[in-house]
Amino acid sequence: MYPGKKVYESKNDDIGIKYLKFGEIMSFSFRTNFWGTTEFWCDVYKGPDYKRFRGFTAYQASSLFVKDGSSYNWLARDDGIYFHKDSLPSYYKFYWK
Repeated sequence: MYPGKKVYESKNDDIGIKYLKFGEIMSFSFRTNFWGTTEFWCDVYKGPDYKRFRGFTAYQASSLFVKDGSSYNWLARDDGIYFHKDSLPSYYKFYWK
């Protein structure tokens, strides 16, 4: 992860604000709820005074009763936000605002 401030939350859980150093990794785990409505949002800030920002949905359950057990991985870089699921290759997902 690129150094900066990360905020992860859902309707039912608030992971809180995390400040990461260059190369530092943050991880957390959770279970999709019974109704399949689990969703996590992420706000990522970078740069001096954290003025560069990107907010996005980091996880959204796909349907009722589906529990896939996958690992969802987000990487913040200078040029944007990248994503990969499990051991698949990372790809560019979002630009910085």
